[in-house]
Amino acid sequence: MIETKGCPVCGYEGIEAFDSHGCSTFEICSCCGCESGYEYNENSTDERIIELRKEWRIERNGSWRDEKEKPKKGWDPDMQIKKAGLKL
Repeated sequence: MIETKGCPVCGYEGIEAFDSHGCSTFEICSCCGCESGYEYNENSTDERIIELRKEWRIERNGSWRDEKEKPKKGWDPDMQIKKAGLKL
């Protein structure tokens, strides 16, 4: 089971990817755009999560996905990943 607060892909804390039972919430991350339960779930491997993280950070330059919700001033995708204790 994935044990990350917020989004396990990018580390954004503004979503709950899993409920209190560890099940996918199908919430879409405002930051990376990945959907819990669709692109990853409670049974996803570390390799799958890292693959999604690389797609977001490297292939899409770590761009913020939600047009309605904007990132905080000074937001940095690399600092977010680091703060969450995640690796590329």
